[in-house]
Amino acid sequence: MSRTIIDARADRQRGAATVEGDADPDALVRAVEDAGYEASG
Repeated sequence: MSRTIIDARADRQRGAATVEGDADPDALVRAVEDAGYEASG
């Protein structure tokens, strides 16, 4: 199954990020954590 991210935005002031599209939530959490940030799905 192909996954496509349409848009991704991060708001450092709020400490939040949003992702639009068809993404694997677990893979997104891992990528954020690998970048050194806290994440939850």
